[in-house]
Amino acid sequence: MRRPLAILDLLLFTLIVGVHLAHLPLAVDHANSPLTLLIPLVPTLTAVWIQLRFRLKTLQATLTHYTVCVVWAFLYGYGYCLTLNARQASTPTHGRMFEPFSWAFGDMREMAVLALLTSAIYAAVSFLILRGADRAITPMLETQIAANHPMQPSGEIGRLEVDDQPSPPADR
Repeated sequence: MRRPLAILDLLLFTLIVGVHLAHLPLAVDHANSPLTLLIPLVPTLTAVWIQLRFRLKTLQATLTHYTVCVVWAFLYGYGYCLTLNARQASTPTHGRMFEPFSWAFGDMREMAVLALLTSAIYAAVSFLILRGADRAITPMLETQIAANHPMQPSGEIGRLEVDDQPSPPADR
């Protein structure tokens, strides 16, 4: 059963959008900054959040990752172009103005190809992590169930073993 959206989900969404919007002027003004290399992680972090939030299986999470990457590329390209146009308009020479939708569609087309590779990597990592988590949890659960379960393999109810421990001293 899926949980309803909580305030933490809203805060995380606001943080992701805020980082995205705050990054646009930095990307326009300082295109060679090392911080601009971190922003492509936003769609992957968003996909991880969605996968954990809605408990998606690997295939569903991979398709979600691909979709988030392509939509993010469009929104990022559109915002980047608007920010670039605003910077160009504020200069005295009024540099070249760009069409935001064509810029965004160009970024989206590039990401549609690149996201195939990144989504394949996402699927492999997700599969390996979930598989490792299942291996770690399953033996622990089986030993706990076997140790505490009074039912015998034949279906009969057996005795529970109880450690003899001394009683606490009586009150005086």
